[in-house]
Amino acid sequence: MVELEGLWVKLGQYLSSRADVLPSAFISNLKQLQNYVCHTIEKELGKSTKELFLDFDENPLATASKVVVKVQHEDIKKIILEDAKSIVDWIAWAERSITSAP
Repeated sequence: MVELEGLWVKLGQYLSSRADVLPSAFISNLKQLQNYVCHTIEKELGKSTKELFLDFDENPLATASKVVVKVQHEDIKKIILEDAKSIVDWIAWAERSITSAP
């Protein structure tokens, strides 16, 4: 998911919070995607979150009751559109496979 970036990282981050849906082995692996935000901040700004902020809670918030840092990746619109096209292409292929099956 990290290599695919964009929508896939967001999906993995969301799924990492769904212990009610996925087994714990999946959750523990997907929780590593939460660190992706800190890595992106460091890559883009050239400093660690400890250097940039007095206090930085790495736990994602479900609601914005605090000051929140939103990280938007460069070219994210292009990446998401490419991801969405891939998903639509796959669904179209699957639909043809199902409807043309004997």
